Amino acid sequence: MPTTHSRILSRLNDLNHVSAVYLVGRTTLNFPCVGSYFFLPDFHLLSKNARRGYNFSFHHDKGWSDGGGTYREPMLEEVLGTIPDEFALLHLGDLFDTWREGLRPDEAAARIRGDYAWVEAMSARAEASGGAVFVGNHDRLDSTIADPRMQRSRLIEGHILVTHGDVFDGLEDAPDWLSAAAVASPVGKLFGSREINLTHSKLVQSETDVVPLTNNSHELAPAIAHFLGELRQGNAAACQRLGLPTRAHDIRAVVIGHTHHARLVWSGGAQALIFDCGAWIERCLTTAGYPPEPSAQVGVIAPTASGTATDFRIYQLTVR
Repeated sequence: MPTTHSRILSRLNDLNHVSAVYLVGRTTLNFPCVGSYFFLPDFHLLSKNARRGYNFSFHHDKGWSDGGGTYREPMLEEVLGTIPDEFALLHLGDLFDTWREGLRPDEAAARIRGDYAWVEAMSARAEASGGAVFVGNHDRLDSTIADPRMQRSRLIEGHILVTHGDVFDGLEDAPDWLSAAAVASPVGKLFGSREINLTHSKLVQSETDVVPLTNNSHELAPAIAHFLGELRQGNAAACQRLGLPTRAHDIRAVVIGHTHHARLVWSGGAQALIFDCGAWIERCLTTAGYPPEPSAQVGVIAPTASGTATDFRIYQLTVR
């Protein structure tokens, strides 16, 4: 019987809009996993009206075509249609970029959903599968969030904390209205224009491929280490901030988006794996000497074939 990852890889490679699948990182942690999980990171969706004012977004990127064509959307719709039924689907937040819409988050989300029917279908699929859509900093403005169904965080398999990641980012301590104003400013027009170096990744040949964890640093690691230390002691304030029950939590992995930089990092300070799933905005370099391509990363957590451990993988999908 094919393993979970062989079936995922087979389906991804068969998609019409995927020309190649790269393994960004893979590791295994020694605790059993019952479920299988498919993670989608930051989209920063804009309405059709708002997206015309930005050169860099999920929808198009300056320099890819003179008309600013849509590249990721057809591929994403195929990906959503190919996720096996037994997988819980989780979106890691910043589904919307409400800051660029100039509206209340709930109003902006309604406008965006009206432009792309697949957005509501994805949210419903996440909920029905036992997954979730998490709230990112661009999905909210102060106490108002884009969708009341969005969650702050969740603990899965008893040891894996899933959250957007902004709670660990000291730069996000500024008031939301100030951050939103900065993103909508002329300088903020460059948001989403970075090129992330993923040249350590490997073109996938089989499910047994391995990419060593060569990157031992992550800018959010110190804050993550602090939070996990508090959560392991059952600190009430830390648990409340993440929306977790007030008790001690044995967290061994943290799943995030937010940084737009896909990587798996073992943090010695946190004594945990940082499973950073990347983004569907900005560009990345997968092969030295070749031009950058649209970032389109997915995370997969599933049991190993033996069922005694948990397998973590991040893939970059090259759009055809």
